Amino acid sequence: MRALRLLSALVCATLLLTLCPTVHAGQPAAGEATLWQYVHPEARIIIGVDWQRVKSSPTGKMFARQLADQGAKFKSSGAGFQMLDQFDRLIISGSDLNASGPEKPGSIVIAIEGKLDRALMKKSMPAGTAVEKFKGADLLVPPRSKSSDMLMAVLNERFGLMGDRDSIAKVLDAPGGAQDATLLQRANDFASRCEIWMVTSSMGTKVGEGSSPAMKQLEDIESMDLGVSLQKGLGLRANLIAKTEDAAKGFATLAQLMTSMATQDPKQSPEISNLIRSLRVTMEGTAVHMSVDIPLAQLERGVMQAKASAQEMGKKSLESLLGIAPSGQLPPGLRPAVKGVKEVTVQGQTVTLPAPPPQPEPPKTRTIRIVGLSDGPKEITYTTGGKGN
Repeated sequence: MRALRLLSALVCATLLLTLCPTVHAGQPAAGEATLWQYVHPEARIIIGVDWQRVKSSPTGKMFARQLADQGAKFKSSGAGFQMLDQFDRLIISGSDLNASGPEKPGSIVIAIEGKLDRALMKKSMPAGTAVEKFKGADLLVPPRSKSSDMLMAVLNERFGLMGDRDSIAKVLDAPGGAQDATLLQRANDFASRCEIWMVTSSMGTKVGEGSSPAMKQLEDIESMDLGVSLQKGLGLRANLIAKTEDAAKGFATLAQLMTSMATQDPKQSPEISNLIRSLRVTMEGTAVHMSVDIPLAQLERGVMQAKASAQEMGKKSLESLLGIAPSGQLPPGLRPAVKGVKEVTVQGQTVTLPAPPPQPEPPKTRTIRIVGLSDGPKEITYTTGGKGN
C-alpha cells in the first residue's frame, strides 16, 4: 500500500511539472551509461517516471494549457522545486518499500537522470550542507544528518542518486542494475509503453485483524504492475498476479461487482459512470488484467469541469464566511477595512458596503472669561465632544 501511495504522489508531482516547459537532452547514444544500471541490485519493486515524455505528450500539453495560470506559482516555489525541474527521468527501486523504522529502515534508491546543477542542488539543501567524496560521487550531507537519512549523491552532470549511505553504496558497488531478470524485463516493457509505471515482484501486504474481507484479499496478491500512458488521453494499465487461481477469480469478480455498483448509483455523475463503465477486466490463469482508456477530449472536459467546480466552491465558501446575502449586501455591522471604499468585488460579484456610522468629535477644552464682577474677572474651563458628553 505504501508503494501505491508513493506512485500516486509521483503521478500528481509529474502532472504539476508539466507546467514547466524546460526541455533537456534526449535519449543517450548507443553504448552510453543509462539510468537502468543504477537500479538497486536487490530490487523487488521498481517505479519509473519519464517527465520529458509526459511534458511532450498530448495529455501533458493539455494539462499545461489548462493549468497555465498556476505555472508562475510553482515556478516561484523555491529552490527545491527548481531542483526537481532539472530531472528528465527517475527510477525508484528498493528491496522492501514496506519496511520502516530505525531497526528496519528499508533499502530505497532514487536514480535521477537530467541536467544536474551542483550549485543549485547544494542551495536547495539546509544551510551548512557539506560536500563529501563518496565512492567517486559528490555526497551532499546536511548537518546533524543520521546514517539512515536520505542523502543526495551527484555522480556527474547527468546522473544522481538519492538514498541512505548503505543503499547508495550498494548501487555504486554493483552498477549492473537489478539482478531479478524477470522483474527487469517487466519494467522495460512498461517503460516502453507508459510514462509513469510500477512493477513489483512481491507486494508484502499485511492487513490488520478485523479488516473487511475485501482488504483481506490484498494478502493474496503476489505481485502487481501499474502503468499510466498519456499519449492518447489517459490510459491506465494494471496486471495483478494472485497467489492462486481462486484468488485471481475473486479479484476479477470484485472488480466487476464494484464497476456494476458504481455505474448504477443514481448519485454518480455521468462522466464518472462512463469512466467506470470503460474498465475492462480479463483473467488469464493467476493473472488479472485491468485497463481504462479516457480519450483526450473527454479528459480535458473533466479538467475544465473540475476547475469550474473548484472556483464555484471557493466563491460559495467565501460568501458563506462573509455572510453575503443574495442581494449582494454585507450583514449589518461590517464596514470596509480601507477608508473611502464603498464597493468590493467578490468572485465577480459587486457588493455595496454600508456607510460607516458618524464618529463623535474628539474632546476639546474651552475656557470662558467673565469680566465686570465685583471681585474681579473669573475663568471657567469645560470640555466638549467625546463619548461622555
